[in-house]
Amino acid sequence: MRRFAVLLVCMCLALVSGCGGLPEEIITATPTPEPTPTPAPTTPAEPDGPVEGGTLRIPMREPVTLNPLLNEDVTVDRVLKLLFEPLTVLDSEMKPTGNIADINFATDYASAIVTIKPEAIWSDGMPVSAEDFIYSVEVLRSAPGNAIYKHSIDNIAECESLDGKNIRITFVEPFGGTAYLFDFPLIPEHHYSGGNDMLPLGNGLYTFEEYEPGKSMRLLQSPYTFRQRAYIEYIDAVILPDAETELHAFDQRLIDVISLEVTEWSRHKSTKPTHYGEYTAMYYEFIGFNFKTEIISDFRFREAVARCFNADELISDVFLTHAARSVSPINPASWLYDADAPVYGYDTERAKTLIEQIKSGEVAETTPTAEEAPTEETVPAAEETPTEETTPASEEAPTEEATPAVRVPVEIPALRVITNEENEERVKIANALVEGMESVGLSASLETLPFDGFVERLNAGEFDLFVGSYNLSLVPDLRFAFSGMGIYEGSNLLSYANRDMDALLDAAFAASTEAAYRRSLSSVQRYIAENLPVISLAFRKSAVITDTRVYGEIRPSAGNPYANINEWFIFE
Repeated sequence: MRRFAVLLVCMCLALVSGCGGLPEEIITATPTPEPTPTPAPTTPAEPDGPVEGGTLRIPMREPVTLNPLLNEDVTVDRVLKLLFEPLTVLDSEMKPTGNIADINFATDYASAIVTIKPEAIWSDGMPVSAEDFIYSVEVLRSAPGNAIYKHSIDNIAECESLDGKNIRITFVEPFGGTAYLFDFPLIPEHHYSGGNDMLPLGNGLYTFEEYEPGKSMRLLQSPYTFRQRAYIEYIDAVILPDAETELHAFDQRLIDVISLEVTEWSRHKSTKPTHYGEYTAMYYEFIGFNFKTEIISDFRFREAVARCFNADELISDVFLTHAARSVSPINPASWLYDADAPVYGYDTERAKTLIEQIKSGEVAETTPTAEEAPTEETVPAAEETPTEETTPASEEAPTEEATPAVRVPVEIPALRVITNEENEERVKIANALVEGMESVGLSASLETLPFDGFVERLNAGEFDLFVGSYNLSLVPDLRFAFSGMGIYEGSNLLSYANRDMDALLDAAFAASTEAAYRRSLSSVQRYIAENLPVISLAFRKSAVITDTRVYGEIRPSAGNPYANINEWFIFE
């Protein structure tokens, strides 16, 4: 807002009259000099368009290696993405699409042909080749277990170079989501076979210029990129020890960019003007059950819990607009998300009825009844041909009266709800959950724990319900959380085992076409939404926040906060 100073100038005139026969003397007062106006503060001019040049400062932890295939740190990976292009990227619907390569899958998804694009060139001018692909896969096979792209090649059984640009890949097993696994970058064999892990040579928007341990790494605009060339000339990756230091450095204008959850930025309460780009991240918020607690195996109990609080209103109140409501563990921004999965809406009367049924020992219904639950089309019954054995309707054979089931009253124990105390939003959700449970006749208490203690209790199974989240992989494979095998592997915190669920998860993994993969994941989502092994809440949003001297539309993605950094520019 422009501010304008308003100056009021007053002039005073004094008229003095003479007397005693003296001629009248008129004295005119000298006007007060006008003060020099103070210039109004001005708002910096807006740029007419993109401007080339300048230096952008971004944060990074101290790297152990600058080889993107061996690196284990997420912040280092974000910077290395500016030097190395991946084989595929995610589009606006989070669907894999070719980047430096095109991938053509066999109809049975048992193999694929990878074709390196001719415009893919290393920053020393050499073309990216089939040999570089094979070399990169071998480097990943021997990479540390925590290397970021280590498991991207788990389903690759064999690679064969067909010529300088084409590679035939044979997979360990068909998987409809295999395209997601080609998100890894390649490295040039002619450079890295010499052991140059701290002297990166890539094919991205920028080239490596220098690295000063403990201080920073400088990147220079690359002339070899096949994408639109970046406007910003230099990137300085400033080495900072942790996320908290990043926030303080951003406030002090020591760095120009930070990437974090929107709720964390809100809690920081910074007054600094910024530019901003938001996206739906992979943080899936949900309410989990412990199926070792006997009452939780009764579906009516889980439905009652789902209905005892208003999830839509709660998510809106707690996260404002900074979370996307979800009814399943698939990101709502994804082309795979099924928005028509069934929902158990807020209904305390229905919840009270269910709890009373359980307490009275009434036999449970066999089929869950969720709103908008999909139903199979009924097949019209074929017209029956009368036979001698058929009993006329008027002469029905007598039947034995069913013996009424004996009702055994059930005492529902006091239930323990846990969450981590550092997360304000999660604590609010947990409080609302406990309040809702008590309003429908359940006894529940909330315990908030330090994060390490929270994780320890989850792993030990010392809880009945919890409010938590998973930072999900971009590859939509949910077997770790919901399969019986996950119990033995220690990843299924719910202790949830269900043969139907296992069959659906296995079918999704084995789907041999893209269409079959999408249908299979829809079935998984509907089963989870209808049978409630968890109560899905939302996917939290994250943001890339920049100093006001950074211009251009900011369009981060779940896989890369700097996805369109080549469209940003510096204007001061």
